[in-house]
Amino acid sequence: MRGGLDRQNAGAPMERGIMNLMNADPPEAARAEPDDEAVLDPRVQESIGRSLKAHYDDLVNAPIPDRFLVLLAQLEATERRLRTEGDADERS
Repeated sequence: MRGGLDRQNAGAPMERGIMNLMNADPPEAARAEPDDEAVLDPRVQESIGRSLKAHYDDLVNAPIPDRFLVLLAQLEATERRLRTEGDADERS
């Protein structure tokens, strides 16, 4: 094809570049042994811990939705009924 791109080889340079990246050795950080422990700066750990605690406290202190309270009451009533029926069966 004259004056235009050769469609067969149009992507060849990019494909060669990608293949070279795929065959390259991984960077040093990627070669770390699985036994190596990553250590965070204590200030970063403290900040993460405070943030997680704040989120957890928000969840724990959030009001329980009415629908959950209704379901819990139904479950408790069913459990009481089954217990009393089981006690009556044992007495018979």
